[in-house]
Amino acid sequence: MRETKTLTNTEKWESLTLANNFIFYKVMRHHPDACKHLIEMLLGIKIEKMEMHNEEVIDIDHDFKHFFIAPTCAKMIQNEEIRSFFNFLISNTANSRYTSMLSGYVNNAKHNMQWRVQYMTFARQQYYAFQDGKQAGIAEGEQQKAIEDAVMLVRDFNIEPKLAAEKIHAPLDKVLEALQQEITAKS
Repeated sequence: MRETKTLTNTEKWESLTLANNFIFYKVMRHHPDACKHLIEMLLGIKIEKMEMHNEEVIDIDHDFKHFFIAPTCAKMIQNEEIRSFFNFLISNTANSRYTSMLSGYVNNAKHNMQWRVQYMTFARQQYYAFQDGKQAGIAEGEQQKAIEDAVMLVRDFNIEPKLAAEKIHAPLDKVLEALQQEITAKS
């Protein structure tokens, strides 16, 4: 069996590429000319003026929004510069002037200590939120098991619901509710 190694947040930071949302945002936000060039290239338009705002949730309008799936675009798009960009997202290998410039921006971003701290803090918050959710799920599962065990004691051993709930440490109201559901299902 193959063992999977969990990366530390430092290792994750070191391995980030432009395909990572955090790095993409930082690079494009702090290099508006690179961002403008990318948008012009992808949409085939010329932008006269561009204003940068913080990252926002986009309302999807299926008639006007463009979505690009990198592996598909890397194979299908004929324009060499655009294809080079998508290949850079996939492989982190720069093979054009534009992607070489982006690669330099990514490397510089990864040396920015403030951004590193922001990323680490965000990663830590995600980890603890996941752990809290995981613990809540475990607690919920344990409670459901306790309810089922208490119902089994009442049903199979004729123990009073209140006593069964106390012995198993299950909430009495949930035990009574589960018993009522069993009775209803049988009739």
